[in-house]
Amino acid sequence: TTLIRNFRPRQRSIASKGKMMSKKTIRIELGDRSYDVVVGAGVMNDLGLVATALGDVSTAVVISDSTVSELYGDVAMDSLESTGLTTTLISFPAGEANKNLTTCEKLYDELFAISPAIDRKTLIVALGGGVVGDTAGFVAATTLRGLRWLQCPTTLLADVDASVGVRRAWTTKPARI
Repeated sequence: TTLIRNFRPRQRSIASKGKMMSKKTIRIELGDRSYDVVVGAGVMNDLGLVATALGDVSTAVVISDSTVSELYGDVAMDSLESTGLTTTLISFPAGEANKNLTTCEKLYDELFAISPAIDRKTLIVALGGGVVGDTAGFVAATTLRGLRWLQCPTTLLADVDASVGVRRAWTTKPARI
């Protein structure tokens, strides 16, 4: 898992010519669960480089909410596609009320309707904050016995919400889990 932290919005992707812009990578050492956190201005433009550096990625599916996909979807898609990845953007209505199993079911339906079909080399990119991260993370973990996912928060609040020690949770009828 890689967490990308992007603090400065961009309207369109800027070609980085294979180099990360001003950024810092912090390795979180957790044995076989270790991961990198990439922090910096404009790092979303290098989302594709980060995704392909994970190795053995055939397809990227960006999952976001309607608000964030409108603001950052083009930048994320441009960056992923610039590295040759087949890329799809799936969004769902914004808001805490949509962090539920009904939304997950709709996302599963959209994932399995993608052509060519997703496979174990598909990377899920969670583009946004807490609701997106929790929902996309759960969908990634429960699709095809678990797909890799990459968290890409887009604001400082989303960054904090997606920080080290993340847990996936949403509202069910009986309780919040």
